[in-house]
Amino acid sequence: MDPSPSSSEIASVADFRAALRAFLRKSERNARQSGLTPQRYLLLLMIKGAPDGSGQSTVTELSERLQLAQSTVTELVRRAEETGLVARGGGNRPGRARAVRLGRTCRPPSTNP
Repeated sequence: MDPSPSSSEIASVADFRAALRAFLRKSERNARQSGLTPQRYLLLLMIKGAPDGSGQSTVTELSERLQLAQSTVTELVRRAEETGLVARGGGNRPGRARAVRLGRTCRPPSTNP
């Protein structure tokens, strides 16, 4: 059996990648038009869209969802906190993990790409 993908499989993957890239570009444009960097927009979206519906996440959870190093997410959260876009606090998190939630100055990010 030939392990090489067929021409139609390659075309399907190429179409998917093109659609994904178009979505990402539009999302990046929308973020910048809202005065946010794409990374900050994604941070806010991941907090607001926490899988458990709580509207809050830990840095570890955000790191996993954003596929970024924990130190990078910690810095991203710190900078967003300085501007009031996010707030850290208690919450219903086990152990020492502090919840990150949208701050008072933050409007929830648009879900439109």
